Amino acid sequence: MKTAIFFFRQVAGWLLGLALVFAPWAWGTIKPAGLMGLELILSAAGICWLLAMLTPAFRPKLPRLLVLCVALLLLQGWWMAVNAHRAYNAVEHQFTAVHPLIALLPGAADRTMAVGAMVHVTVILLALLMMCDFARSPHWRLGLWKALAATGASIAIYGLGAKAGLYPPMFNVPGDMASVFGTFVYHGVAGAYLNLAIPAQIGLAIVHLGPRKHKIRSLAWAVLAIITIIAVMVNISRGAAMICFGELCLLTVLVIWTFRHSPQFHAALARWKWILSAAAAVTLVVIGLAVWHNLPRWEKFHGDFALHGNGRLLAWRVSWAMAMVHPLFGSGPGSFKIRFPLSHHMIPELYSHWIVLFYHPGHRISRWSYASNDYLQTLVQWGAAGFLAWGVLALGSLRGAKPPHPSAETLNPAFDIDQLLIRCAHIALLGVFIHALFDYPLEVASLELDTAFYLALNWATQVPDYRQTQVPQLGRPSGAQ
Repeated sequence: MKTAIFFFRQVAGWLLGLALVFAPWAWGTIKPAGLMGLELILSAAGICWLLAMLTPAFRPKLPRLLVLCVALLLLQGWWMAVNAHRAYNAVEHQFTAVHPLIALLPGAADRTMAVGAMVHVTVILLALLMMCDFARSPHWRLGLWKALAATGASIAIYGLGAKAGLYPPMFNVPGDMASVFGTFVYHGVAGAYLNLAIPAQIGLAIVHLGPRKHKIRSLAWAVLAIITIIAVMVNISRGAAMICFGELCLLTVLVIWTFRHSPQFHAALARWKWILSAAAAVTLVVIGLAVWHNLPRWEKFHGDFALHGNGRLLAWRVSWAMAMVHPLFGSGPGSFKIRFPLSHHMIPELYSHWIVLFYHPGHRISRWSYASNDYLQTLVQWGAAGFLAWGVLALGSLRGAKPPHPSAETLNPAFDIDQLLIRCAHIALLGVFIHALFDYPLEVASLELDTAFYLALNWATQVPDYRQTQVPQLGRPSGAQ
C-alpha cells in the first residue's frame, strides 16, 4: 500500500513538472486545445496527489490562510457559475434572462462561460496547493525550479530563431507578425513570461557558482539567462524590457548584498572574472543593438503616457464602470470578454484606438478582449470580495517567507540556497505584478502556472517544519546532507 501511495505522489510531481514545460509550448496556452491539455495534465496530477493523501504520512501541511483563500475563491466562483442570472447569445450578441437557483443572491453573466473559467481556476489553485506541498521537499523544489528555468530558455531560443528566419513562427497573424514572439501571439505576454524565467535562471547560476565541480552548470545557466535577456530585448515589448532591466538591477543588488562578506564567493568571482566580463560586454552590445533596432517604437514611448486618446486609459475607464455595476461579487469568472463589447459604458472615442470584438465561445480569445490591466479585470469578474481573496493569496505568501537556521557551510553563513531562491522568486513576482498593471499576464495559463509556483515557494516557508530534509548548500556538493 505504501509503495502504491509513494508511486501516486511521484507521478503527481512529474505531472506538475510536465505542466510547467507543456503550458508555454502549447501556444501559451491561449488556444482552447492547449488549455484543455493543460487542464487534463493538472487534473491527473491532482487525482494522484489526492490518492497519495490516503496515507497520513503523505498528508500535506499547508498554511491555513492559503487554504482559506482557495476555499473562498472556489466557493464564490462556483456559486456564481451555478446561480447564473443570464445567458449569452453568441449569435445575436446579447444577454437573455434565465432562472437562477436563488434570485436574491448574485450570479454570473453566463453559466457556460463561468463554468469553463472555474474549471481552469480550480486546476490552477489545485496546482498551487500541490506545489506548496512539493516545495517542502528539496528534491522537488529544485526540480520544478529547473523545469521552469529551462523551459523559459527554450522559449527564448525558439523565439530568437524564428525572428532570425531559421524556421517559421508558431503563429501566423497577417499584418501583426512583429507582435509574435516564440509561442506567444502577443509580445507583451511573451516578455512577461521570459521575465518570470530570468530570476530562476540567474538563481541557478549563482547556486552552482561555488563548487568547482559544478562550474559548468553555473556557466550553462548563466548563458541561458543571457540568451533569455537578449530575447526580452529583441521582443518589441518596451514594458517587458524595462521590467527586465529592473529585475537585473535587483538581482545584482541581491547577489552583492548577500555575499558581500564571503571570501569563497569573491574567490569564485576572481576565477570567473574574464568570462563574466566578456558575457556582460556581449550582453550589453546585443541589448544596445536590439534597442537600436526597435528605436522607432521607443521614440513613440512617451505617447503611451498621454492622457488624451490613450487606448489603455479609455479601456480602463470602461472596465472601472463595468466593475461598479456589480461591485461586491462581480459578474462572474470569465465574463469580461463577453460583457466588454456590449457594455453600456463604452466610450465612443475608444473605437479609434481599440479593436472591440465580440467573443465567440470555443475560440481563442483576442488580445483586444482583455482589459490590459489584470487588477481591473479581476474587479469586473470577481468583485471586491474576490479581489480581496486573490490579493491575500498573492501578498499573504510574502508574510514570513524566510527559511530558518541556515548552514554555516554556505558561501555566506547568513544565507543559503533557499534564501537565495526565495529572494529570486520575490523579484520574479514583483516583475509580473507590475506588468499586470498594463497587460494581461495573469490571464494567460502558462504565466499563471509559473506565478503559482513562485507563490507556492513562499507559502511553503510558512509551514514551521517545511524543510523535510536538509537542502544542499552553496559551496558543497548538491547531494550532501
